[in-house]
Amino acid sequence: MGMLTEAKGQATGSHMIAIMAIMCMYGMYVWASGGKKESEERMIKRLDGSFEHTVKVEWHAPTGPLGALVRLFRRG
Repeated sequence: MGMLTEAKGQATGSHMIAIMAIMCMYGMYVWASGGKKESEERMIKRLDGSFEHTVKVEWHAPTGPLGALVRLFRRG
């Protein structure tokens, strides 16, 4: 929170509200999706009785919300 209080004097109120809104939206998205973009789980049973278990998870990158913050300040 120290970062937010230091930036308070430099940013306008609307900028702070926009930053907090983006942070909240991203937090809700990560909470709802677990941060997973795609998840695949495969279980193969072979004829000899052995199993092969494969899990593939693709995670979302945080560049979307961070890019929105950068665009917000570039408009300046």
